[in-house]
Amino acid sequence: MSVAAHPGVVRTGLFGHVEGASGLLLDIGSRIVGHTVDQGILPTLFAATQDIPGGTFIGPKGFRQLRGFPGIVKSSKNGTNEEFGRRLWELSESLTGVRLDCETPRPAR
Repeated sequence: MSVAAHPGVVRTGLFGHVEGASGLLLDIGSRIVGHTVDQGILPTLFAATQDIPGGTFIGPKGFRQLRGFPGIVKSSKNGTNEEFGRRLWELSESLTGVRLDCETPRPAR
């Protein structure tokens, strides 16, 4: 089973490493809109521990999925773009040197 999760905007200081005015604005914005690291990990924990169907997307349920408690949310158009998914999968296989054949059904246990 495969599910996806995103944390929303989390106050980690990551945007402080982006140079220029855009980095400054992102850093300030994340401090205002973002939530704590403890809150940001909740969507991943939710996805890993709840009985949800494969293909589900988990994220913060608050305004524009920026922050809030986790739940099932709608993915963006890019998140369901099969061409992007195929290219990402191929790149991941290339970079890791690992190939996973998801087309072959596993035997029943």
